[in-house]
Amino acid sequence: MFKVIKLIVQASFVAYLVAFSICNQQLVEFQFFMSTPTYQIPLFLLIIISMFIGLLIGAIAVYVEKLTLISSNRKLKKEVHVLEQEIDRLKKITIVDDTTKQQNNESTESKENTDIKDVLR
Repeated sequence: MFKVIKLIVQASFVAYLVAFSICNQQLVEFQFFMSTPTYQIPLFLLIIISMFIGLLIGAIAVYVEKLTLISSNRKLKKEVHVLEQEIDRLKKITIVDDTTKQQNNESTESKENTDIKDVLR
């Protein structure tokens, strides 16, 4: 179904170009710069060439923007990878809260006291 719609749009575009070309047959003088010679070309040809040049310049601008975005995307992916490694590293570190530290310190002190008592006996 999509192919049929695409074909209809293309055919109508070609038909429009043909009708545009037939309606704009008059010759116009075209000069690139002030000191260059003038050329007599049909108006439709001048308009179509101008549109094609604009399309080409636009396509080049979009391509350059795409390359910039690809480069930026690549840098961001590297940064994400580094940050994910940092997260994994931090997950492996055991987190000890203050109460656990105090309990560990008390048990260590009591063990040291016991050890000293054993040594003194």
